[in-house]
Amino acid sequence: MNLDKPSIAAVVIGAAALVAWYSFAPNFVGQTQNAPAAPVVQQSTAVTAPAAPAAPAAPAAAAKPAVPAVKALPLITIKSAGGTYSIQPVSGTIEKITLNDKFLKKDRSGGLEIVNEFPALTNSIAEYGALGLRSDRSPLTVVKVLQSQQINDQEYLLVRQLRDAAGNTFNVSSRYKVVNDYQLQLSMNIYNPSNKTLVIPELAVSGGDLQQWCKLSGDQRSNAQEIHTVEYCTLSGKVKSEEVNSDENDWAELSDKTVRWAGVTNRFFAQLLRCNEPVKMQMARVEDPSGSEEFSVNNSAILNSFTLNARSGREFTFDYYMGPKQPKALRAFDPEASEVMHLGWFPIDFLAYIMLAILNWLYGFVGSFGWSIILLTLLIRTIFFPVTMKANASMREMQALSPKLKEIREKYKDEPMVAQTKMSELYREHHVNPLGGCLPMLIQIPVFIALYYALGSASELRQQSFWWINDLAQPDTVAHVFGLAINPLIIVWTLLMVVQQKLTPTAMDPMQAKVMLAMPLVMLFILYSLPSALTLYWSVSQIFSIAQMMYQNKVKQREDAKRQSAEKGDKPRTVRS
Repeated sequence: MNLDKPSIAAVVIGAAALVAWYSFAPNFVGQTQNAPAAPVVQQSTAVTAPAAPAAPAAPAAAAKPAVPAVKALPLITIKSAGGTYSIQPVSGTIEKITLNDKFLKKDRSGGLEIVNEFPALTNSIAEYGALGLRSDRSPLTVVKVLQSQQINDQEYLLVRQLRDAAGNTFNVSSRYKVVNDYQLQLSMNIYNPSNKTLVIPELAVSGGDLQQWCKLSGDQRSNAQEIHTVEYCTLSGKVKSEEVNSDENDWAELSDKTVRWAGVTNRFFAQLLRCNEPVKMQMARVEDPSGSEEFSVNNSAILNSFTLNARSGREFTFDYYMGPKQPKALRAFDPEASEVMHLGWFPIDFLAYIMLAILNWLYGFVGSFGWSIILLTLLIRTIFFPVTMKANASMREMQALSPKLKEIREKYKDEPMVAQTKMSELYREHHVNPLGGCLPMLIQIPVFIALYYALGSASELRQQSFWWINDLAQPDTVAHVFGLAINPLIIVWTLLMVVQQKLTPTAMDPMQAKVMLAMPLVMLFILYSLPSALTLYWSVSQIFSIAQMMYQNKVKQREDAKRQSAEKGDKPRTVRS
């Protein structure tokens, strides 16, 4: 390539400019050019009192944790049957929750750890850690830790002296007590030790944050199961929810809500916070700065500013739940809390709770959730055996009348009312109910939908192995071919579905039958990554249906042979000995 003088001059000038930039730019921009992108924060406040003006957006530098006046102390741990809570005495926050061996890490090296990752948005001492105390209006500083006493393995007492931005000091006594496997109670007394009246600024008690299940556990992502929602319960007892990844308008609608409790849930876990008196509940969402669709969500209980007389105090009680979405554990927190499992609408949810209870009851006997699913499926199919028999028999009768029905439609194709009358007469003549094959099946649909919800939401199934299945809450992948996961159960279910269609009596014309044969392939494509617990249930159910259909066909053949023999007048032959 030939370069003229102007081109050479341009290259030299450009190189000189780059050298000058890299030499002097750091003196002007400092360290900010290498800093990671600041998280995008959206806040929404559910209130029981008039909402206060929103705090100004914090600059990027405020995203760094503030340095407390007192250095961090060794963590204090209290234990429940569900796990271990690690508390930092200076901030008063639960820095980590390590669950027991019921909920292991993806590599099964130890209990699943729930760590608060929500960044500090203010200079508050507690930031947004679980059960930490902060003030977004008047940042607090720890003056000293007055008392740090572990009463026993399940109870801890912490007394601190705090200072607000105006220089006022007050004491905060926090007693952490295990209530049950996954629930703590925080009794917090805010005390004015001075001889003058003290105005306590607006305070917030954080519920911590909860990530999407795949991020928290490391499990395989499943779009159908990555449920991540904000949950809240009104004082009237109505539970409502909003998807975390919904648009900004939906998120903004969370404001001005009167609530009993609020929190965040993912596929298997829930984090809920409740106060003993009406408070504002603040929700804040931080988007992943890398641009992924993952969010961290924090919920906090906001205490309005109040006045304390000299040497007086005010006590608040908070109930905190961080654990699996299991009906019994959630109802122990609040009677309405089990609705965060989202097991469908009534009566589907009622049936799903029954299915979960039976599943766990069977597990207590057989010690395997795989066999429990098989037994539960067989139990349900056995209960509906007479109904299915009647439906199949009705479809077979309709199939027998199909040629005559087709003849009537063709003969009276220009007279639909006459055709309808003739077909009704034909049904009465042969004692056939055209809806006889549909109604019995419709009765079963709510039960099977409830079982689908129950198996898809059961946290007990995670990391439960069965045969070649490593995890009943994940697809039963056995290998990868050219990057495609090989999931045997869903493939077997598809083949069984084709066999069942071949055996099922139908009154459809040949073209409609061919279209229906394509349905299994469509279902295979849509449902390929379903959890293996669901595909196991469906496969067992299909095998039962095929066996029932074959049994009915043999019974029908014997009945037809007997009827034909009777019509011909044949008598059974007697064999002489």
